[in-house]
Amino acid sequence: SPSLIKSKIRYESGFCGPDLYKIKTNPKISETGEIKFQMQERDPEESFIDHLKVFRVTHEKNREILVDNKYEKFYSLEKNKIEKAILPEQISINGKKAEPEKIFGKSFLEESNGIRLRYRQNVLLSFKGVKSGKNNHLILKVQERGWSPVAKTLFTVFPATRFLAFAFAGFVLSWFFGTAASILPFIILQDGNKSINLFYKNRNSFKFFGSVHPRMKESVELVSIPEQAISADGRVDLNLEWTRTHHLVSIGIIDFVEDKSRNYEIEELKLIKAIHNGNGKNHASLLGSRDLNYLHTVQGDTVDLVFRSQTNNDKNDKRYTYLFSASGFYTDLRPQYQISFKNLFWLLKEEIKA
Repeated sequence: SPSLIKSKIRYESGFCGPDLYKIKTNPKISETGEIKFQMQERDPEESFIDHLKVFRVTHEKNREILVDNKYEKFYSLEKNKIEKAILPEQISINGKKAEPEKIFGKSFLEESNGIRLRYRQNVLLSFKGVKSGKNNHLILKVQERGWSPVAKTLFTVFPATRFLAFAFAGFVLSWFFGTAASILPFIILQDGNKSINLFYKNRNSFKFFGSVHPRMKESVELVSIPEQAISADGRVDLNLEWTRTHHLVSIGIIDFVEDKSRNYEIEELKLIKAIHNGNGKNHASLLGSRDLNYLHTVQGDTVDLVFRSQTNNDKNDKRYTYLFSASGFYTDLRPQYQISFKNLFWLLKEEIKA
């Protein structure tokens, strides 16, 4: 993780943009239009959160909302269009040929298998039948696997217990008010060293054109493919390079026309509460705009978020997707915030009692 000063300078100079995360499980809305989430700092790091947003997208049931790999925008695509992606005809894993249908799943929206590769391993893929001038995108279903069970246990025994305790408390509170809570892992400022880097073949060399940053849960992302990547006979050769252990479930190429008529409705929900467990204060005003005033969290901290929708009338013929946007930066956990092994079990015991 980067240092505090370096991270702050990078963020405030505009080097790092906001994150955009698709929430898989839709929360229920109370009669007053309130939606509740909980955000937790799970890793041994410090986060400085500048701004938070939640968007509610209303769209047709036969469509899926997908986010681009830069986390800047999203697309509303027909499900059958996604599932008809062009799949790779040839693959080579670390120099050894393999059969694509035995490696990758054919579905991007259903459960599938895939491959898990480690640092500096790579996959070469060949696609055929790709038409130029069609707004082609690489579609990938990926998941982060770059952690060891031992290291994760040492770092998250206490936070994970608090996470479960707050999840239970959130469920009871939300049930009382007739809503349901969603526990949302907060991901901010993706690390370039935790990505899958993408290269396309141009003549005799490969050129970088983007990267994806797998999450702890499976996510589907889109990456725009340069026209130079498509040969005259419709062939596309790609090289995917791992910088950390990740799981690649499915991969393909789709083309689509961006619908300028906006076949969806989008609402930005109003943040009315952001209660930090450390001081019990409401920091909603602090997170309402990107003004370089930060909410500071360390490992084990939680923030209970309450958003309000102005249009809480459910439409039976529509589907709802929620997008979470955040901006800020993170750093190494400084010594004064680290949990010692001596205190770890005492804190765990106290958390269980609570």
